[in-house]
Amino acid sequence: MRRAPQRPATGQADRYGRPAKPYPAATRSDVLPQLRAAVDGLTPALARLGRYVLAQPERVMYQTVTELAEAADASEASVMRLCRELGFDGFHAFKMAVAFSVNAAAEPPAPTDRPTNTEELVAYITGQAVAALQDTARLLEPAALDRVAAALHKARRIAVFGVANSSAVALNAGIKLMRLGLDAQAYIDPHVAAICASQLGQGDVVIGVSSSGSTIDIVKAVALARRRGAFAVAVTNQTRSPLSAEVDEQLIASAPETPLTGGALPSKISQLLIVDALAGLIQLKYPKRLAAVQASAEAISDRSF
Repeated sequence: MRRAPQRPATGQADRYGRPAKPYPAATRSDVLPQLRAAVDGLTPALARLGRYVLAQPERVMYQTVTELAEAADASEASVMRLCRELGFDGFHAFKMAVAFSVNAAAEPPAPTDRPTNTEELVAYITGQAVAALQDTARLLEPAALDRVAAALHKARRIAVFGVANSSAVALNAGIKLMRLGLDAQAYIDPHVAAICASQLGQGDVVIGVSSSGSTIDIVKAVALARRRGAFAVAVTNQTRSPLSAEVDEQLIASAPETPLTGGALPSKISQLLIVDALAGLIQLKYPKRLAAVQASAEAISDRSF
């Protein structure tokens, strides 16, 4: 049986010495059909990745570049090459196209699977949030929480990084830690976060909030702070990601997001549970922090009617 000729990687020459042309850029909903048509002409490593994506696109929607590479027995570099071969600038754009493609091919959900009126919608969102909180409670490792709480308690300075949808969680964490008398600040501008990271060092703590664990600005800023000696923590919804390789501790929240559900309540409320758990644990283990909580409460007592 003859194998289909392998297409050279984009930017290389074909067997006749002509520059290889990339496959036409896939659109939001046709990436899976296009990949199915192209997979036999890819290099062995890319073909293995492609077949994994075609077999389990619903899983790929939730995976990080690291998780996909490991599941398909490939490298992260191969994942990026596959994305470029299909006409995408990066993995996130590719994953979003996979999500669109899956949704386009899916049959309409049964009435019991999705809400059909206002009451059902509220009940559905509430149920998803409750399930995410319960799952997060099971995922959290008490020993990891203890280590992070201890590091925060004795930190000289604490920086919390989060952009876009993760900025709300980062801001909440910064305020809660500040009310405990800690020198904490949230940074939601990626450039300012990078500048802050360059000034951190021994005795400092950096917390990176990223649902995917793949947000480039967060990964780079946390990595920089850690290289300079800061104790690095990730609050994320993915167990394996580029961010996980750059931290000393990671606290896992439930309900990973897909490209189409960014900022969804279940993923954010599970991250907020982690923030509250850390703040509560610091008060529990270090009672002297309660004086700072009282002082901060008194400082804003006249700000309400």
